[in-house]
Amino acid sequence: MKFVLYSEKTVAQCLTAINARLQVKGARAVDGWVDKKGLFTMGVTTPVIGKLERTTYLRAQIERANGVTVIRGNIPSGASKQGIIAISVALAVLTIFLISTGSALLALIMLPFAAYMIIPLRGDYLNSDVLYNEIVRTLKAKTKPPKPNKPTRPSSTGRTPPPRTPTTV
Repeated sequence: MKFVLYSEKTVAQCLTAINARLQVKGARAVDGWVDKKGLFTMGVTTPVIGKLERTTYLRAQIERANGVTVIRGNIPSGASKQGIIAISVALAVLTIFLISTGSALLALIMLPFAAYMIIPLRGDYLNSDVLYNEIVRTLKAKTKPPKPNKPTRPSSTGRTPPPRTPTTV
């Protein structure tokens, strides 16, 4: 999942906030690194099935554009329960097809790999929301750019003066 977020903090303030968040130890420990050029990575590890864990990393870059700090990045989004069920059904149909065509050995070899595929898909699905919420909360970022500042008030006459023409002497 690609994302673009906007913050009113400067790039240095954002990087400092991310670095401070990476240093916090607690229930939801986040690991990663921060680069002076605005690149950073945040990772979260959660259990997926039993004791099997999956670490998902968010990769992003912070840059200043038009007076606003822009955070562009991506997070592996994984698959929901419905997506995993759809993939499992498709693999079951493929396995039945392979067995019916005489490739039973290939079908049996494919089954463990199909089961192994569920762990990263489900783990990334669970971790992507956690990482996205962490970055939004840490940087106080929003999905829409801030509105430009309105001029304070028009001139006292309400008209703009005519342009000056150069005079030659």
